[in-house]
Amino acid sequence: MSVRLTALLAFALLLAAGVPPISANASDGDGERLDRLEMLTRSFYLAAVEGNRQLAWASLQKMKQAAASPDLRALGEPSGWSRFDERLAAADRAIARGRDASVWREEASRLLLAVDALAPGRRSLWQAYGRLIGEDLDRVRRSWGLGGQEGAAAAAASLRIMKERVDRLEAAAALARPLPAVERFRERIRYAERLLGAAERGAANQLLIERSFDDMERAAEELFGPAAKMPASARRDPAPAWIAAVTAILLAALGYAGWRKYAHDRWGIHTVKRLP
Repeated sequence: MSVRLTALLAFALLLAAGVPPISANASDGDGERLDRLEMLTRSFYLAAVEGNRQLAWASLQKMKQAAASPDLRALGEPSGWSRFDERLAAADRAIARGRDASVWREEASRLLLAVDALAPGRRSLWQAYGRLIGEDLDRVRRSWGLGGQEGAAAAAASLRIMKERVDRLEAAAALARPLPAVERFRERIRYAERLLGAAERGAANQLLIERSFDDMERAAEELFGPAAKMPASARRDPAPAWIAAVTAILLAALGYAGWRKYAHDRWGIHTVKRLP
């Protein structure tokens, strides 16, 4: 199935599911600004999925203007807006320098999650990543349990997948959570990476590595709540319809690139790629 057709189907799912406007619980003025920013971000995302550089560029410039509103910037954590601006700049550079569409498609996914995090009064899409993070942590532990350098390499590969998810949702999480919680989780991941890298070279410290897994789990639970710790079989609360719909949009593009890179991992790159 082509990327174009996948994107159209995902967008149809979004419309069919009746996704509520992002401003459903915002004041009238802020709601209008949020709705406009969300509309522009979705336009940028779909243009990235299609590989339409001209439309993506135009949507991105309008996003910058809309996101500059002081009233909008009062809705989230200041540090989160700094991360948001970094993602805007990265997307701008990727398009201007003629980078492959997959690069600005990833930036579009990050921005879409971040804008969704601004919606008041509902569970933001980035929080649903907690389930995937929990599964990633379990996969890292099981891979490490294989033993030896092969087990370390498998655990490192699983950790890289989790790190990609965290990179994707960082701006969204920073808009909704105090920055120390976000940075703490990222630091725990980097520390575990270093330990597993040493283990791949035959210098494993089993005690420190297993302790780093515990530290990552605690940091994930602090950021996402219990969903990041509970096993998948114990979670029975289904995601709302709007989460499934927006997730379909993210999966449309990220699934295409992720399947090629992580064919062995069914959650490859959900932006949701791995749920939006």
